[in-house]
Amino acid sequence: MEGARLIEPGVKYWILQTLKESSKHKYISRSITGNILIAAALIIFVGGFITYKYYTKLTPQEKAANARDKNGHLLSTMLTHKVDTYRKNEDLITDMPIWDMP
Repeated sequence: MEGARLIEPGVKYWILQTLKESSKHKYISRSITGNILIAAALIIFVGGFITYKYYTKLTPQEKAANARDKNGHLLSTMLTHKVDTYRKNEDLITDMPIWDMP
């Protein structure tokens, strides 16, 4: 006498195949959702970076002002050095230049 079976012989196979198909569809849908979210995050990041670079870019007027400030600083440094050199040489009794010995 055979043991008692609680389900029909083909039902077990059908349930296992249905679970496999369900698992496959679930995996595919999660993969697609994950890829879409990652792509959206990448697009937002790159778009934000490009927007930031666009709005923080210096205008030609600001570039010219920075160049003038840089040149003004250079000229003031040169003038200060020239005045210091003149004062250093002015303290001498004669107008002979100072020779720095190493």
